[in-house]
Amino acid sequence: MKLKLDAYTLRLFVAVAQAGSIARAARDAHISPSALSRRIAELEDTLRAPVFIRSPRGLDLTEAGRFVLGHAERINAEIESLVREVAQLGEGELRGHVRLHTNPAGLIGALPERLRRFGERHPQVSLSIVEDDTHRVLRACLEGDADLGVGVSGPVPPGMARWSFVPDAVHVVTLRGHPLAVADGPLTFAQVLDYPVIGYRAGGALDGLVRTHGRRRDPGFHPRLTVGSFDAICRMIESGLGVALMPASALRAYAGSARFASRALDDDWARDRSLDIYALRRSPQPPAVLALIEMLRAAPLDGEVGPAPAA
Repeated sequence: MKLKLDAYTLRLFVAVAQAGSIARAARDAHISPSALSRRIAELEDTLRAPVFIRSPRGLDLTEAGRFVLGHAERINAEIESLVREVAQLGEGELRGHVRLHTNPAGLIGALPERLRRFGERHPQVSLSIVEDDTHRVLRACLEGDADLGVGVSGPVPPGMARWSFVPDAVHVVTLRGHPLAVADGPLTFAQVLDYPVIGYRAGGALDGLVRTHGRRRDPGFHPRLTVGSFDAICRMIESGLGVALMPASALRAYAGSARFASRALDDDWARDRSLDIYALRRSPQPPAVLALIEMLRAAPLDGEVGPAPAA
């Protein structure tokens, strides 16, 4: 069945519903009453239901008409918004909404300062941010639930684009004065394994990295305990339960106090860890998404959170 339904007809229907009269609505819409009546008849024919009934007061909505009115008002509002935003694009002011999914390291590291700068430059672009593990960030991008993702560098799924973001090397965090904190020379993961290790977010990218390299040295390796936040890791270290591996992005925010010491690991896999920007491959990307990618890839900003100084 060919639907005879368009935005103009819905706008006329809303006008009649608000005026309660074909004649008044036709006058306001600069259309003849007969032409407006035909539009309403075609709408009822398409919907297979009457939308108005006559009453002493004029035209009243039927139950179907009230249902249609709610949808029609929303559609009209969206069309008006579309027209305004397209017109503003021509005026050079970027508008839109970007859905950003990021792993915890990105959210507490380099993102906040760059998002602040982006907001200052593009105040009419709104952002929604979801924190999740890297593999879920990638899935959200692939399934269209996220416009951009930030996560640990790794294999790029088919259909995805990737840009470098920031280095995020792995450090060991201990209490100040711990043997690892004062050990001479470069520190390796093999030395860390001499002590109980506190794990972070089972199933996450960092957890997978630590378990993989731990089991290469000791097939029976597993963290002494695993917690779900960097705050909790610090409390466990503070209580003497062990040491932990944390990305550079988390150090200043969570382990930068005088109670803790941190040292970079000298292993290649730990030194080379980095964060990337991901997006579904599109040509072209929406303008607001492109603008955010450019901002995230910019050089580090003054005041941007970086690694805490080593002990």
